[in-house]
Amino acid sequence: MSQGLNIKNLQSIKSEYVSGIEDRYLPVNRIKGGLSGADSIGQNRAVKLAELAGYPENIDSLFVYFYKGDSFSLLFLGEDPNRELARYCLLDEFNKYFWPELYELYKHCQSLNKIQMRIREREHRDNRERKSVADDNKSRSGNGFSPQSMLNIANILLSCSSRDRLLENYAEYLISTFGMTKVAIFTSNQKDSFTAVRIGKLTESSLKNKELSAGSQIYNLIMDRKTDAVITLPISDMTSENKSDAFVRGQKYTLMSRIYSNDKVAAVALIGDRADGRAYTETDLVYLAGLSNIAGLALDNIARYDLVEKLSFTDSMTELYNYRYFYKRLSEEIYRAKRYSRELALVIFDIDNFKLINDSYGHQAGDEVLKNLARLVLSSARAIDVVSRYGGEEFCVIMPDTGRDSCEIFIERLRKMIAEHEFVVDKSGQPRFITVSCGGAIYPGDGQTIDRLIYCADMALLEAKSGGRNRSLMWSAAIQERVLKNNNATPNENIPENKDES
Repeated sequence: MSQGLNIKNLQSIKSEYVSGIEDRYLPVNRIKGGLSGADSIGQNRAVKLAELAGYPENIDSLFVYFYKGDSFSLLFLGEDPNRELARYCLLDEFNKYFWPELYELYKHCQSLNKIQMRIREREHRDNRERKSVADDNKSRSGNGFSPQSMLNIANILLSCSSRDRLLENYAEYLISTFGMTKVAIFTSNQKDSFTAVRIGKLTESSLKNKELSAGSQIYNLIMDRKTDAVITLPISDMTSENKSDAFVRGQKYTLMSRIYSNDKVAAVALIGDRADGRAYTETDLVYLAGLSNIAGLALDNIARYDLVEKLSFTDSMTELYNYRYFYKRLSEEIYRAKRYSRELALVIFDIDNFKLINDSYGHQAGDEVLKNLARLVLSSARAIDVVSRYGGEEFCVIMPDTGRDSCEIFIERLRKMIAEHEFVVDKSGQPRFITVSCGGAIYPGDGQTIDRLIYCADMALLEAKSGGRNRSLMWSAAIQERVLKNNNATPNENIPENKDES
C-alpha cells in the first residue's frame, strides 16, 4: 500500500458476481462493511477468482473489502502486504470518506474515458468521410465522372450538419477530383459583400480578411442571374483598380462556381487552374454545376435545422432563450468554470406586481412590457452573458467569469436602469414605470450544482421581494437562516444539495 492506488488500473467486476458475493458473505461475515473471517476470496472457495472478470493477477497478499454505500456498492480486491489498508478499514471515519471518494474518482475517470472514446469516434468518422471522398475520385477517368461518385459525394454533403463542415468537404472534393491548384470559398454577409471563410488546411494566408465587395466587377458577376452557376472568369476584362478585382487578378482564378440557398447566392467558390495544366472541359463545368446544386440543397437543410434548433431554444414572445436552453447552458458554464477554476454568477429577477399591469392595462400591454424589458436587459448585458426568460415575468442572466462584487454592482445597476426606464405599452403613448427585484448567487462559493445555484439566486430574489420589492440582494448565510426559520425546515429538507456533480 505504500505505493498508493493507481486509479487508471481500477477495473469493473461483473455485477452478477458482486451480487453473489453480497448474498453469500454479508449475512454471516460482515464487519464494518467488509468481509471478515476469510478476508481473502482465495481462502473461501465460495467464489473462485477465475469467476471475477478483470481480477488483477500476480497478487500474493490479497485483500478483499466490500463497501455498501447509500447509492452504490463497491468490491475492492488489491494487494495489502502489510495489512495497512485492512487496519484502516476497521475505522468507521475512514470508510465514511475514503470509499465514496474513491468511487467518485473512479466515475470521473470513466467519464473521461467515454469523452475520449467519443472524440476518437468523431475522428474516425471524419477520416472515413475524407477517405470516401478520395476513393470516389478514383472512380473518375479522364474528364468524365461516375454517377456512383456523384451519389456518394451527395450523401456526404447532405449529411453535414454545419456550414463549415459542408464547405470544407466541398472544397476538398473539388481539389482532389480535378487536381485544382487552389480553391477559395467566400460566403455572403450582411454588408453587401462576400467574405473569405476558413476551410481547414485549404485556407491560404492571402485570403485572410479578404472580401468581394459591392461595386467591383467580380461582385457584379456573382450577382448576375443571367449567367450560368459555373462560369469561366474573364480575367483579361477585369481591369478595375478595385481591391476585390485586383485580388482576383493577382490570384489568377479561372472559374467561379456559385452556391444558391433559398434562391440567393449563399457562397462562391473561386477556382484556380489544374496542376497538370489541362483546361477544364464542358463536362467538368456540368459536373461542377451539379455539385454546387447539391451543396446548395445541403445549405438549405442546415438552415432549416438551425431554425428548428433556434425555435426549440427561444421564447417566442421576448425572443430570449427559454428555460430549456438556460438549464442546458448553465450546466455547460458550471462545467467550464470548474475546469478552469473560475467564478460564475447567476442572476434571477422578476417584475414587481406584474399582475397589476395586466389587470390595469390588459394582457397585450403586459406582453409589451415583457418585450421591452427583454430588449433593455440585452442592451445592458455583456456579449458573453446569457439572458433567458425563466418563466412568466421572471428572467435570469448567466454571467461567466463574474465574482460577487461585480455581480452585486450589475444587479443594482440593472434594477435602477429598469426603474428609471419609460415603458410605452399602449397607443396613448403614456410612459409607464415598473420595478424589479433581483437575486444573485456565485459558483462555487454559494452553490456547486445547477439546482443549488438556482435555489440560492431564487431565495435571494424572494428575500428582496419580502423586504419591500425594488431591491437587489446577493445570497448569504443570513438569508438561508431566515428561510429555514420561516419554513420550520432543517438544512437538508427540500433544499438542493451543494455537492459537486462531476
